Amino acid sequence: MSEQVTGDVPQVPAGDPAQAQTPTTTHYQQIAENLAKAIDDMLAALAMAARKHAAGAMPGELLERIDTALLRTVEEPAGKPREDALIGITGIRRGLFPHAAAYRA
Repeated sequence: MSEQVTGDVPQVPAGDPAQAQTPTTTHYQQIAENLAKAIDDMLAALAMAARKHAAGAMPGELLERIDTALLRTVEEPAGKPREDALIGITGIRRGLFPHAAAYRA
């Protein structure tokens, strides 16, 4: 007895493996990739700034990276991971740039 898989799984006709469909990147996967890159870039800039920082204000480029990470996070679907990321990134922004103008998307 054979069972057929149904749902979102691409079906391949028996005997013709060349016809297999390649999964494509969804809109949400692309957003997630963009978010991960923005957060990675922000954290790399934060680490570099922290290593070089002696006194005074942090570099403006870091604020730009933080704002980019916020923008990418806002584009994510609503949910706990998005909320947690927004809280964390906002905390970094307010902690390092307490006098910066309010974030605007």
